Amino acid sequence: MKIKWLGHASFMITSEAGIKIITDPYELRETLTYGEIKESADIVTVSHEHTDHNNVAAVRGNPEIVRGTARVKGIEFKGIPCYHDDGKGQLRGNNTILCFEVDGIRVCHLGDLGHQLNGKQVADIAKVDVLLIPVGGFFTIDAKVAGQVCDKLKPSYSWCGRIP
Repeated sequence: MKIKWLGHASFMITSEAGIKIITDPYELRETLTYGEIKESADIVTVSHEHTDHNNVAAVRGNPEIVRGTARVKGIEFKGIPCYHDDGKGQLRGNNTILCFEVDGIRVCHLGDLGHQLNGKQVADIAKVDVLLIPVGGFFTIDAKVAGQVCDKLKPSYSWCGRIP
C-alpha cells in the first residue's frame, strides 16, 4: 500500500492491486491553497458535508462515493458516527470516522473529529495500523486531544497534520 498526502485532510491510498482511494477531497478557496486534486480514484470517502471535505467532483475517473459503512471493490468501510465539535454537533454538525483495510493494513481516517472519543467509538474503531488525524484546534481537535486519541487507539503509525 502507498499513502500520499494531497493536502488538508485528503490522502490517496493505493493498494498493491492498484485500487485508489481518496479521502475527503477539498475545494480550493482563499484559505485552502493546496494544489488542485488532479488524481483519479476508484473510491472517494467523505467524512462530512463541508466543501473542504466533500468535493468529489474534483476527483477524476468515475469513483464510488463512501459516506459511511459500505463494501466497495472488495473493501469493507466502517463508518463510525461522531461530531465535528465538542457540543455534540450543535456548532458544526456531524462527522464520520472511516476505517478500512487495504493489503492487510487497517487504516482509520478521523475526518474533522471535534471531540475526545468515547469508549464505544474506541471499541468500534478497534485495531488501527495507520491513523490519519487532521488537527487544527478550532474546526478539529487540537494537538493535546490528538495525542489523547492516539493514546486510546494505539496505532502502529499515525499522521497528525495541521489543517486550517
